[in-house]
Amino acid sequence: MALHTFTASNHTDFVTKLLAAAQAEGWVVESDTVSSKVLRVPAGGFVALLIDGVNIEMQAFRSFDPARGIADQIGAMKTPTGGYKLPRVPLHNQSFECWVSVSERRLAGVCRISNTYHSFYLGLLLPFANTDSYPFPCFAGGSGDADVWSSTASTASGFPWYGGSSRPPRVCLPGGGWQAVAKNDSGDSLNFTPNYGYDLGYVWPFDGGVADLGKTLAGDHVLYNAMVVSGAPTAGEGVDDGLWCGYLDGVFAVSNAGASAESVITIGDEQYLLVPNIFRGSQYFALRLA
Repeated sequence: MALHTFTASNHTDFVTKLLAAAQAEGWVVESDTVSSKVLRVPAGGFVALLIDGVNIEMQAFRSFDPARGIADQIGAMKTPTGGYKLPRVPLHNQSFECWVSVSERRLAGVCRISNTYHSFYLGLLLPFANTDSYPFPCFAGGSGDADVWSSTASTASGFPWYGGSSRPPRVCLPGGGWQAVAKNDSGDSLNFTPNYGYDLGYVWPFDGGVADLGKTLAGDHVLYNAMVVSGAPTAGEGVDDGLWCGYLDGVFAVSNAGASAESVITIGDEQYLLVPNIFRGSQYFALRLA
């Protein structure tokens, strides 16, 4: 795993540098067009970056057929009319700072655009099952729409990859279906409180109370592995109700006392970058720097 920090002059430069960082860690670019980039994940499967104006949409699938369009790849996320759109990280056609962590399993990173921090995660979880039981433990999530997140009147809050009501993260369940990881209402709350009876997965402990986490008695920060949990499945997705799917690799909830944006904390032999949840100064997450 390696951290790549850089300044992107615009969204096009961001994609170029992101691909270079991925290739430096063993990822392979299988297809490279103006509108889409398909990468082979070293640990298995494929992900795609789709250029949507100045934003980057995310797609993933277990196998890649160059003769098919991205949306027609077998096992790809579907975007039916009136349904969820693809997860997306909002960028700008201007200079912005980037922290990108690359492992053999996933791409994860943060982009600081003006005074907001937009996060993304694309690739495999660290699953609680073997490959036979969980063949493609994939998670794709981003911060959604820049015009939503830039406003203090935002109706979307909760956790770093909550992409609004139309662009929530998706997790590929053991049965092969993609499930939204989202909240069931549009209330603006620091505490992400899903209704567990809905067909919505969630990320623990970002499902509530992150802003209230404290330090140890010695005054140290405490890290909590971000874990993806499935919700009640839709018909045809299998018996995946309430399963703890796995960890988001290198991503943690962190106590907020004394936290400041872009500060680095050390726990044991590891260092972590503290990142506020979009523009929320009272809710942070930690990205492992390796």
